[in-house]
Amino acid sequence: MNWSEVERTLKAAAQERRGAQSEIARRLGIKPGSVSNYITGTNSIPPHHLDTILAVLGMTLHLGDASTVDVRNVLIAMTEQPDRQFFESDDRGRQIYRYGETEIAGTTDLVWYTPARWWVKLRDPKFRPHALGTLEYTGDSAFVDVYRVVDGPFKGYRVAASPKLIHLSAPDLPGMHEVAAPFPD
Repeated sequence: MNWSEVERTLKAAAQERRGAQSEIARRLGIKPGSVSNYITGTNSIPPHHLDTILAVLGMTLHLGDASTVDVRNVLIAMTEQPDRQFFESDDRGRQIYRYGETEIAGTTDLVWYTPARWWVKLRDPKFRPHALGTLEYTGDSAFVDVYRVVDGPFKGYRVAASPKLIHLSAPDLPGMHEVAAPFPD
């Protein structure tokens, strides 16, 4: 979510909640019309009003490395329900999906068994491996460093990473993590 989307969300919430604009103005010690100018108009929310707006609306804003949230959400959505549009083949009980360029990598390929059993190869990743979670180094193999994810939604998954490749695999796929590429090009 970028700032424009955050702002739209906050403005909509303030408009829907009865008395919110008046309460924001009261807490800030300004006229209600000033708040109305940015809540209902095209003016941006002044950054120094953000804490008050969030408090009045009962909302919190979590900031972090954008790639962390976005990468995790993209991968979760992709692996829970792979897009049939990118389906290539079914081989040995696995389904292969070639997504091509995505918002997280220059090329994204997925080998999928079930929502809990999959591996993905991300060529030219648009994020750093730490976006997948806290990584524990477990060694190296053929030009890649190998890690285990120790927290977050991919806890227990294996990561093989180099500057040009990130390979993420489920923990119960024996042998898959020793090879940087999940399948030949």
